[in-house]
Amino acid sequence: MKKNFSFLYLLPQIFFTLLFLLALFLGLWESFTVEGHGSIAHYKEIFTRGDTLPSIFYTLRISFLSSLFTLLLAILCSFSDFYIFFGKLGQVKVDITACDYYAA
Repeated sequence: MKKNFSFLYLLPQIFFTLLFLLALFLGLWESFTVEGHGSIAHYKEIFTRGDTLPSIFYTLRISFLSSLFTLLLAILCSFSDFYIFFGKLGQVKVDITACDYYAA
């Protein structure tokens, strides 16, 4: 009887997932520590600046408008595809009475 080693295909995925999670954890650890001690001084410095909140709202507005434009374009493309394939342009009409086989 052969052994099933299909679980070995998951090893690269597990490795890169753990590597990603480790990098994420270390990044968060560095951002919340100052000289080895826990602190939110970096975030306090960033959010007390006057231009932070307007830039966040500007980014959110651009992101929303971009997503909305993409959604409208996708809806337009899907309706045009539907019309082409199932509408008047996509119908192929064959007149079977014009064939010689049925003429007799």
